[in-house]
Amino acid sequence: APVRAAFPGGNDRIAFVDLQPGGAAVIFSMTADGDDVQQLTTEAQSPYGDFDPAWSPGGTMLVFTRYTSSGRGEIWRMQADGSGQKRLTTHASDDVLPTFSTDGARIAFSTDRHGSYDIYSMNLSGGDLKRLTSHLADDLYPAWSPDNTRIAFASDRRMSPDQVRYFEIHTMSTTGTSVARETNGSTVEAHDLAPDWHPEAQQLTFTRSSGEDDGDILFVDVATNAISSRTDGTDIEGNSVYGPSQGAAFG
Repeated sequence: APVRAAFPGGNDRIAFVDLQPGGAAVIFSMTADGDDVQQLTTEAQSPYGDFDPAWSPGGTMLVFTRYTSSGRGEIWRMQADGSGQKRLTTHASDDVLPTFSTDGARIAFSTDRHGSYDIYSMNLSGGDLKRLTSHLADDLYPAWSPDNTRIAFASDRRMSPDQVRYFEIHTMSTTGTSVARETNGSTVEAHDLAPDWHPEAQQLTFTRSSGEDDGDILFVDVATNAISSRTDGTDIEGNSVYGPSQGAAFG
């Protein structure tokens, strides 16, 4: 199965999830050329799996999702070498998909504390919790814009006449206001997921998955909503992210 990697912050390292022989998912990091692989979490620390690693802007810390025996995620933070692991959320809900703000001061994540998944933000200690979305739909994959003024996310707010929900890319202010839909799915079921910002905040890259065996990387211009494709639709591609000061990479 494909794994999701997080592009480096200021330390030029890539964080990624690896499935161990026993089936546990743990987090590693490596240099951009694949050297100096370091294991950051262990099966003993997380027998139920660590996922969703995301770097702080300076590359000194990572946030990630650690699953519990109940199958629910909690948000954790650690230093770049895996030390200083700290649990930031403690809740019966599923807390997943954490990401740092561009200034490194806050962490956004998705949680189903109110039934559907909403986006929350908190400070680096897990305090000052703020609910940013309040919708019956699921809001997932938050991503802060480079200028720290907006958050992109995927949401299935649009429903077809036959009650099929479509995940599409939206943006909002960092306080949850001024929500704008950036993509518009076709008349067949097609899900737009996992947005990430261009370094100059002019475009978003995202994954469009229109079936079990069909996934592609697309770009959307946030000013015009014009969409362009970067893959040919013959294989499954997904979870694209922008690296600092470089183009998009496909995972």
